[in-house]
Amino acid sequence: MLLGVALLGKRFMRRRARPRRVRAGERLGGLLACDVMMPRPFLAPGWWTVQALVEQLLGPDGPRHRMFPVVDLEGRLVGRLHLAEIAAIDPRARRTTTVAAVARPVPAEQVVEHDVPLERIVRRPHCPGRDIVVEQDGRVVGLIAVADLQRAAELEALQSDAADHRVPWNGSFGWQ
Repeated sequence: MLLGVALLGKRFMRRRARPRRVRAGERLGGLLACDVMMPRPFLAPGWWTVQALVEQLLGPDGPRHRMFPVVDLEGRLVGRLHLAEIAAIDPRARRTTTVAAVARPVPAEQVVEHDVPLERIVRRPHCPGRDIVVEQDGRVVGLIAVADLQRAAELEALQSDAADHRVPWNGSFGWQ
């Protein structure tokens, strides 16, 4: 009997000692998509050839990210391309194929308006490795990567009562 009470007490103490995981929405109150997005990302012009895009990517001023929103002449989103998808295009076809022709559709859950509360974004289903495209007035104005969401949660935790909001070392905040 005494052993049972001791084991029950030990289990209770272990449960109380676990850090409380705070849901992202609790930690990100008040932030909007535009607060954490990478503004003015490189936009792949849909009317360019794939070869022109490759030359831009390989140039000294080439963008440093892996996913590129593809836009039309008005700056409106028509799709997206990843570096691996671009690399998979036959080099002989790159000179005659437009970027828009090979762009992949962007799922609706991966596109948000600039003024959407961040807690709504983190509660949406996400595809690992897919950046979120941020729009304003129908034009692409930014990107949000998972790392941006993790950083926002960690910075918010720094501003709040650290004892109540322990952030796991890897930046996970419950929705992954």
